Amino acid sequence: MRRNIKRILDVPKGSINSALLVVSVFFAIGLFAGCLLAAQVGGGGSDSLTVYIKNYILAIQEGKSGSPALLPLIWEVFRWPILAVFLGLTPLGLAAVPALFLLRGFLLAFSIGSLYRMLAGQGLLLAFYISGLSGLILFPVLFIIGVQSLMAARMLKGNGNPYGRRYFIRLGFCAVALLVCVILERFVVPPLLLVSASSLVG
Repeated sequence: MRRNIKRILDVPKGSINSALLVVSVFFAIGLFAGCLLAAQVGGGGSDSLTVYIKNYILAIQEGKSGSPALLPLIWEVFRWPILAVFLGLTPLGLAAVPALFLLRGFLLAFSIGSLYRMLAGQGLLLAFYISGLSGLILFPVLFIIGVQSLMAARMLKGNGNPYGRRYFIRLGFCAVALLVCVILERFVVPPLLLVSASSLVG
């Protein structure tokens, strides 16, 4: 069993290290940009954001945002990994996959930074329940798929064939992990959000 897992994970070390470095750097740039923008939002934009966040918390308290519908939830969890897979089907993925990670890092940091700016430490707790709990699984999966897609795009540019058995087995493992995220988002996160929201808005 252990030998089979090693075969599935077996990729050239130099390739995986360089691909991981690229997606990590672009993700970090996105995080920095998102934090910077969240810190500089002011005036009407800040007021609108405050109203939106407070309305969201009130909706949680009133039970309007209970367990989310299944199909939209599946799409929300799977959309970024699916996009990363499709970008790896073409040599254009060499530029598109890093851009995807930059955008994902930006959106993540902006949402967390906005919650922190409006609600301080309690906002960080709310952000963890919203995206951090399932993110403990989701983001490692996204990085695995992103690295594999970037390597695949590189091989396609060199007229190679990256889509072997191991490629699809890795995707299968990632899909199972994402289903666990769906379960967390549907059954675990809503009660935690309700408990957290009760202490945020009186």
